Amino acid sequence: MSSVDKRYHVIISERAGEMLLQHARFLAQVSTRAADKLRMDVVEAAKSLQEFPERGSWLADPILPKGYKLFFKKY
Repeated sequence: MSSVDKRYHVIISERAGEMLLQHARFLAQVSTRAADKLRMDVVEAAKSLQEFPERGSWLADPILPKGYKLFFKKY
């Protein structure tokens, strides 16, 4: 397999999954369309990490947990 075809396995931690679910539930109270867009954006962003796993890894903030970060658009 060439380096162009290499894909990584993306793992969403239980804590991150719960946080995303809480955000989607909160957002759905205001707009189900926006909540569905958030869900689709999460899936799209996770897929993009298969090819570019270090996206967002440059962010260092003492408040945020250590590890890789993934950013989304504002809703």
